[in-house]
Amino acid sequence: MGWEKRGKNEYYYQKIREDDKVFSKYIGHNSRAYDLASAIKRKTLLKDEMDTICEFGRDLSNSISLIMKATFIAEGLFSHRGEWRRKKR
Repeated sequence: MGWEKRGKNEYYYQKIREDDKVFSKYIGHNSRAYDLASAIKRKTLLKDEMDTICEFGRDLSNSISLIMKATFIAEGLFSHRGEWRRKKR
């Protein structure tokens, strides 16, 4: 998707993929095209922010899991089929 310069004017086209072919759908060069382009840009930015937040959440979850496992091992526990058990003495 994007603006294409044709002659002196810029026009907004939307790329559509069907099977192996890519088609250009003309949107326009008026205010509707500018509004749609800015809405798509906002949507893309929001998606990027959500991806960053999700990645941070996954990293945080992995870190907490690692700290928890280290704590259990330090306390003398071991994992058996996903269940933490205390070693027999």
